[in-house]
Amino acid sequence: MKICIPSAGENKDSFIDPRFGRSQFFAIVDTKTPDKIDFIKNTGVRANRGAGITAAQIVADKNISAVVVVNLGPKALSALTSANIDCFQTTKKTIKEIIKDFKKGNVKKITSTAPGGFGMGQGRSRGLGRGQGQGRGQGR
Repeated sequence: MKICIPSAGENKDSFIDPRFGRSQFFAIVDTKTPDKIDFIKNTGVRANRGAGITAAQIVADKNISAVVVVNLGPKALSALTSANIDCFQTTKKTIKEIIKDFKKGNVKKITSTAPGGFGMGQGRSRGLGRGQGQGRGQGR
């Protein structure tokens, strides 16, 4: 079985990248030969929109059976499941540790997703409601 793990680097000691669609690399591992790990670049990492869908297509083109992620948006999950790719969740660990966890069954199958656009914003807006962040409430 071939699995894919979004990776922050290009070696087995690299940590999983929590952003599936925006990860720099994908670690591709055949569970029959877990010591041989291929790393491919995520060519959709700089996409303005649809990075998760692009990443799902890259993974599907590699005949992957499962992905192991920290979080996954709804569009990426839909694209992966449409390609008959199972999705599993883990915590932030190294690629080497995740492979061991996967083989032992210590990963959780994903049944719901993170909100769309997960990880994109910084939450630093002033707010554009009626007060527009200016403290103009009447205080009655």
